[in-house]
Order: sequence, then C-alpha cells, then structure tokens
Amino acid sequence: MNGKIGRNDPCPCGSGKKYKKCHGAKETVSINQVLENELLNLQRQIIDFALFNFESELLEDYEFQREMLIILDETEEEFYEFIHKFWFTSFEPLDDGKTIMEYFISQQVLKIKRPRLQEILRSWADPELVAGKIAAVEENHLVIEDTLRQERFTVNLFEMMKDYEKGAYVFAILLPFGENYYPFPSCFDLPHESLAAYEKFVKKEFALSGYEDKKEFLIDCFLELMNHAPEAAEKIEIDAFDWKHDSNRKVAYMFEEEMENIGELRPFIDAGIILWAEFCRRTNKRIQNPSIYVAALQYLMSMVVPTSYSYTQKELAEKYGVSANSISARYNEMFDLLEDEIDKMMSVGSAGPNRESFPQVTFSKPSSPMLTERVMHEAFQDIADKNFDSIDEINEYLQNKKFEPKKSNKGNLSDREKAQELIYDAFELEGPKRYKLAREALKLNPAHPDGYNILAEEAGSLVEAIALYKQGMELGQQELGEAFFKENKGHFWGLLETRPFMRAKLNYAQANYNLGQLQEAIRHFEELLELNPNDNQGVRYSLFIAYLDNNEFVKAKELLDHYDDGTVQTIYNRVLLELLENEFTPLAGKLLKEAQKSNKYVIDYITGKKKLPAFTPYFYSLGSEEEAINYVQDHLHIWRKIPGISEWLTQSRKKVKS
Repeated sequence: MNGKIGRNDPCPCGSGKKYKKCHGAKETVSINQVLENELLNLQRQIIDFALFNFESELLEDYEFQREMLIILDETEEEFYEFIHKFWFTSFEPLDDGKTIMEYFISQQVLKIKRPRLQEILRSWADPELVAGKIAAVEENHLVIEDTLRQERFTVNLFEMMKDYEKGAYVFAILLPFGENYYPFPSCFDLPHESLAAYEKFVKKEFALSGYEDKKEFLIDCFLELMNHAPEAAEKIEIDAFDWKHDSNRKVAYMFEEEMENIGELRPFIDAGIILWAEFCRRTNKRIQNPSIYVAALQYLMSMVVPTSYSYTQKELAEKYGVSANSISARYNEMFDLLEDEIDKMMSVGSAGPNRESFPQVTFSKPSSPMLTERVMHEAFQDIADKNFDSIDEINEYLQNKKFEPKKSNKGNLSDREKAQELIYDAFELEGPKRYKLAREALKLNPAHPDGYNILAEEAGSLVEAIALYKQGMELGQQELGEAFFKENKGHFWGLLETRPFMRAKLNYAQANYNLGQLQEAIRHFEELLELNPNDNQGVRYSLFIAYLDNNEFVKAKELLDHYDDGTVQTIYNRVLLELLENEFTPLAGKLLKEAQKSNKYVIDYITGKKKLPAFTPYFYSLGSEEEAINYVQDHLHIWRKIPGISEWLTQSRKKVKS
C-alpha cells in the first residue's frame, strides 16, 4: 500500500481519473488516508443503517444470544451487545433471507461514484469470520491463521488501531478489500501466553458441535466462542491449596493431567480439583492408592456435570488398573460427603476462584436410583416401631432424627422385609450380583414387582422382558388388592408400596410400545395417569408419542393442554402436532418461533445438521444440547413422517430466532 504511484497512473482511490488530476494534486493528503477514511465512513454508515431500520430485530436476536453468554458485569454486557450488532448485520438472514449488509449494499452502491469503491462495497456481501493466531505483524497489516481451516488472511489495519502482538489469539469479522481484508470493526485479541489453550478450545468445540462446515460453525457460534474462550486459559493452581499429604496433591495432579489429555474443558477440571480439595480437608485421609481416587473423582464429575467424556465404572477400572467395586465405594463416599458442596456449586455457579459461573444442571446419584425411596421406607419402618400419640410427635421425631440408607442387620426381619432390603441392595449394584440379589428376593417374596423389573434387564429378547414385566405387574396388582386401588386411585405414587407395581406397569407399557403393540401400550399409559395424575414418572411424554403413532391427534392435543408444563417436550410437540394435522401453516411458524426460544439445538438434530450421539445424556440443563438430544431421540421418527420437514425447518431456523 506504500508503493510509488506515477503521476499518469490511474488513481488508486478508484475514481477513474489519473493520479495527477486526483489525489496526486493534493500533496497534503495520502491515498492511504483517503481510502481508509472512505472505508471507515462506510462502516459507520452500515451500523447507523442497521440501527435505524432494524433495531427491533437486533434487540430481539441479542436477547436470544444473551442466554448463551456468561456476562459478569455491565462492561461485558455493553461489549457483547456492541459486537453482536456487527455480527448480526454481517451474517444473520432476515425473514426474506437477506442480511442487513446486503440491504445496505443495494441502497448505497449506486450512490458511490468511484468504481473501485463500488466493487469493494459489493464484495462485503461475502464477509469472513476468523478465529486464530496472529502469524505475522507488519507495519500496516496482520496475517491471521485460522485455527480450524488453516487458512491465512491478510488484514489491513486502520491507522488508529492499536499494536497487535505476534502469537496472540484473535476473533475478527473481516470485510474483503481485494485479496486482503479490513476488520469490522476490529480484531479482538487474547494474550499469546495461552495461545495453545485457545486453539484447543476452538477445535474441541467444533469437534463436539456436530457441524461439518467449519465456516458455518464459526459464524453460528461466534459470540459464544468469544465469550467462553477466556475460560480455556484460566487454571486453578493446585499447589495453592493446603494439602496435608503429598498423596492427596498427587491425586489432584493426576486428575488434572488425565482430564486435559481427554480434552475436557478447564472449568470442569477446576471444579473437580476444588471438590477433591474439600474432600481432603474434611477427611484428612492419607491415600494409599491414588489411582482409585482419580478414577472415582473422574466418575463423580461425569455424574454431576455434563462433561464431554463419560466412562462407566468398569471402563475406569480397566483404565486405572483398579476394581470397579473400589471406584464405586470411593465415589459414594465422596458424593455423600460433598453433596451439599456439589449442590452449592451448581446453584451458586462457581467453578473456581476467578469465575462466577458454572453450568447449572439437573443431577442426582445414578448409582443409587432408589436412595430416597429406601430412606423413606426405613423412616416409615422406624416410626412403626414407636408408640406416638399424635402427628406432632411424629413430625418432631422426624425433624430431630437423621435417616441414612443402611443395610439392615436385624435378625427378626420377615421374609417380605428381607426381600425388600435385597431389592434395594440390587438397585445399587450392576452386573451379575444385581440379578443374583433379585432372584434371592423373589425366593423370599415371589410377588415383588421390582424383582421382575430387574430380571427383565437381562432378558434375551423384548418378548421375554414383556413377560417378566407383565408377571411383576399382575402380581403387584393382586398384592395391593382391588379395594386398595379404589381407595387410593388418584395419588398412587405418594404411597411407597405402590411404586414397584407402577414401575412394572410403565415398563410393560413401554415394552409393548417398542414392539408396536400401540393399543396395549396406550391403555396402560392411560391407566397409569388415572392412578397418578401428578405423573411423577413422566408417563405423559410416552403417551403423547404413542397417540401420534396411532394417529390419535385429538387425544394428543388434550394431553398437551392438560399437562402444559412449559417443557421442551410440550413446546416442540405443539409444533409437531400442528404440522401433522395442518402442515406448514403460519401457526406452525409462530409455534416454532416460540419453541426455539426454549432450546435452539433441537432443530439442528431434527434436520440432521448435527448427528445424534449413540448414548442418552444422564443430565441436562434447560436449553442445553443434552436436553435437545433427549427430546429428539424420542421424537425424531415422528418428525420425519412429515414430507419436506428438514427443508422447512432449515429455511425457518434463522427466521424464528428471537
């Protein structure tokens, strides 16, 4: 850009005049400065144009994007709202498929006299977006190497721009200028000291996203990538904790190394280290075999937060050369001791000393699915052994007593009570021991539905499993008795003795659905809701799918109206039902717009833009990809019954953001 220009050469400003009769005649003004001023003026006009003509669209979309960002203070809020204007203007199609940039170009290009500037402005309809390292810094331009595409972009710098450092990591929207680019509005850089962490973060996010097109991924996820990238460089210093024993410190370092090796995000690694440090502080344990605790800590983290990689206890046992039982024991020990700390971490949103946010998730203790029920059962047994004179005495007793799940060692238990203890034990185990205990329980109480629920898990076929579920359901019904059903219909789940039967009945209904026996499945789903209208088991979701498969749209609508709980299932199922009944109506578009507010990932999985994983996530937060995966895995076959659904959703996807 500083090359010598002959007086009779065409003026580089694009006016079409000779240099001597254009800017060459103005000794005091450099051509670089003129072009730069023209480009800056155009950039300012673009944003003014966007705010004047499309302010409501900008604000609506920012509110949508804002939900995915971590905003710590007012300054960050202003920054991301500012950047959003440039991103939305450049890349996001409006209802007719055109971007604000394209609208601006069509209105302004004929007002520009210089052909060269007209050409530059037209090229802005195809902007670029990069996330990568600064590979070179020259006097008036940068060379940026994009992390995902490995392409290099030469970016001219305006004179007033600050100095950039080679090796820094930058995010930038780029507007074409011949073979080079100008930033729109600037290059946003992160420190070079953490370059590797930022590159790893972007690559990992792309790998997990399900996108195939790298540029499309960068465009769609630009604000989120910018927002979350700094977390990749934040790191808790392990030696800053007060470790009483070197073996405890070793566990922390081993855990950190392993999680980094598998590509886990830094906030989750730091959360694990914090929990481990708290566990060590409370127990003051001297660890004999660190590998057991590393494996247990890794399993704990995969259970309580949506980590990228999940392993079973068996897989971790093989990985670390320890027994699965020892991992299970240490995991349970840590969970029991740290349950309050985990709950606090999830609700307060603290992943470390330097961040004030952490993914909020729904979590439980999957290795003990019957834990609460067992505690309740033991509490009721304990009350039965006392002679209380009033409800007030019972409440006072329960408030002052701490109940914990335990294996009874009383020698005077009845066979039925022994069977129940074995069932609770079985639910806490996996593999052959689980089924062995279930068989022992059925020898003591052949009518226990949960014994059949467990044995059905190892059945050789679905038909065999159905027979076991049916046997457990029918025996459970006989045990409860006809009078019990009449008296307690409407609030069954609130009675502990009904739950094994309710589980067997739901399993039987679901198995029939899987075999294509829709009428039988629907009948039992409906009966479950009659027994327990509060639907603690989530029967309504399975029943809705069965109604649609059986073309019972009226009943499906009545079900949605009765259980209008505002969940992703309900919101997206209203769209689905409208499409099945009336095809692509304006109402369907309106409902889709509302649905995408609740979860933006669902459409990508329905259209196949993102591939469904082979597994079902254990945990999910509202609006998360895990929530979308759970929904689509159950409903995809119905969505695909609608001709042209992928094309309609793809065309509507960006229109419905709000």
